[in-house]
Amino acid sequence: MTHIAVVVMEGVLDSSLGITLDTLGAAANLVSAQGGTLSIQPVSSGRATHVRTGSGLHLSGLTPQAWARQPDVVLLPGCNVSRPEQLAAWLNQPEVHSVRDWLVGIVPTTRLMASGCVGTFVMAAAGLLNGRSATTTWWLAREFQRLYPDVKLDMKRIVVDEGKYLTAGAALAQIDLTLSVVRRLFGDEIARRSASFMLADERQTQAHFAVSSVMAQPHPDVTRAERWIHQNLGRAFSIDELADALHLTPRTLARRFVEAIGTPPYHFVQRIRLERAHQLLQTTAEPLQHIAEAVGYQNASTLTRAFKRFDFPNPAALRRAVRR
Repeated sequence: MTHIAVVVMEGVLDSSLGITLDTLGAAANLVSAQGGTLSIQPVSSGRATHVRTGSGLHLSGLTPQAWARQPDVVLLPGCNVSRPEQLAAWLNQPEVHSVRDWLVGIVPTTRLMASGCVGTFVMAAAGLLNGRSATTTWWLAREFQRLYPDVKLDMKRIVVDEGKYLTAGAALAQIDLTLSVVRRLFGDEIARRSASFMLADERQTQAHFAVSSVMAQPHPDVTRAERWIHQNLGRAFSIDELADALHLTPRTLARRFVEAIGTPPYHFVQRIRLERAHQLLQTTAEPLQHIAEAVGYQNASTLTRAFKRFDFPNPAALRRAVRR
């Protein structure tokens, strides 16, 4: 028998929790058909028997952490935290401290610990990820680096597997995380069949999900830059020209970008071009050459190289997937 504890904290993301339980439920049925047993226990923090989800629903009938069975595996879905100031308040809640201390206490007797979205902050706060690679939700990546400099943050992969510890990106990466846990416990065939029940595709990178308009929120100069870039997307321009349009020196522009979003202006421009190309590939039948020109690249091969450099899906493969 394998016993999995799914930790349900206050403000849990409804989608992350549902995906976790449904995917584990599919795996449990498959394991049972082969004569095995997978038990799943939703566990609340502390002594609570109910929590309120991120969308305001009330979940009852949870097993308090203090009374939970000793788990073989722990899974932490993410919670409804979207900004650094919200994150600080959330991490300081007694319930989160309780989960953190519980994780430390059960480390010696568990096989796997897995967390997604801001759940990765709880594992990092417990010191479990020090010296290891991990990932988290992309819009809180800089805050993660600031708080936990001893963790090697990897924002390219959707799931980072570090032996006993697995971490995943934003809310819907929870299905990738849960399937990775199923694969580690029961093998490729059970994981593949569980994925087919959930209509889940294999995904490797989260880099192309980092939407520039959300990244641009922290600083008004970056927001103005994004607006100007969109207005001039169909032509080539230099970073000096962008700086001049914003009445800034190139050095000042670069400094403000790095301070606000942790990336230089050139990379920001390329991401906007590639996001637009990605959208056009999914929603139009335009030839790749026309799409390249529409987003400011000289030809299709230049666009394809840029897709590869910035970890976007291959254009030809993306088109085939859309057709299917």
